[in-house]
Amino acid sequence: MRGPLITVVLLAGLGFSVSALGAPDPFKAQLDQAKQLRLAGDHAKSEQIVKNVLTQSPGNFRATYTQGVLQLDSGDPKTAVMTLNRALVSQKGQPPPDPTIYNTLGYALMRTGRLDEAAATFQKQYQCGCTPDRASKAKLLNNMSLVYRLKGDTAAAQKYQQEASAAH
Repeated sequence: MRGPLITVVLLAGLGFSVSALGAPDPFKAQLDQAKQLRLAGDHAKSEQIVKNVLTQSPGNFRATYTQGVLQLDSGDPKTAVMTLNRALVSQKGQPPPDPTIYNTLGYALMRTGRLDEAAATFQKQYQCGCTPDRASKAKLLNNMSLVYRLKGDTAAAQKYQQEASAAH
């Protein structure tokens, strides 16, 4: 019984992406490269890698999430909303492997003017207490402050802005 658990912990400790079933993610290296290309501004190459992964693994959460981010980066928040929602639906009611998708989806919703939905989506990540790091938490809180400011709720906007300042 200990063998599989030790293997999963060891693989995770070595930097391998491990699926919920304990198997290494065969697309980790490709998706890491797609992320680096996107961050470097080479969206075309990043998109090609993501499309290749999705051809091989249509329900791949990380590839679908990355596709949504690329759509958002290219100025298409409506399509990004659909893609990011598809990534969440693919989890069949389970928590997403990367909770920052709520911040990204909330931002896309905000960009389309769907402020109430954006606020509710930001709240999902905020309330779960599952934000992976300080930088991600600060981004979430800044976005929450902005959406509440746009909604005209100055008190909530100030609250989240103060939390964001403390998170830095």
